[in-house]
Amino acid sequence: MRAVQPEIAEDRYVLYILPVEPWAQRASGLLANRLAHASPARAHALLTRLPAGGFVVSVRAPTAVGTGANALCRRFPTGGGHKAAAGIDHLSEDDYDKFVRQFKTAF
Repeated sequence: MRAVQPEIAEDRYVLYILPVEPWAQRASGLLANRLAHASPARAHALLTRLPAGGFVVSVRAPTAVGTGANALCRRFPTGGGHKAAAGIDHLSEDDYDKFVRQFKTAF
């Protein structure tokens, strides 16, 4: 993970894209939690590439706020979760730009 650089990084949010690797699929939720606790004023999104295309998404709302992750993820067909921590089971490549726009707007 330390070698992975953010795809998007601003004061209010950061987005990482993780590779198609077994470690990335196992660790994305844990990494999202660690990042969220390290930067409580920022929202975090970790998108893990899937072998067949698209992404699994983990979103953490800023811990200082604690809400917004589920509202964002529920805008996508396989999304859901809790107010502070939510995800999308499959985000298509076609929906990537839409997700990024909505992630930036939400946070």
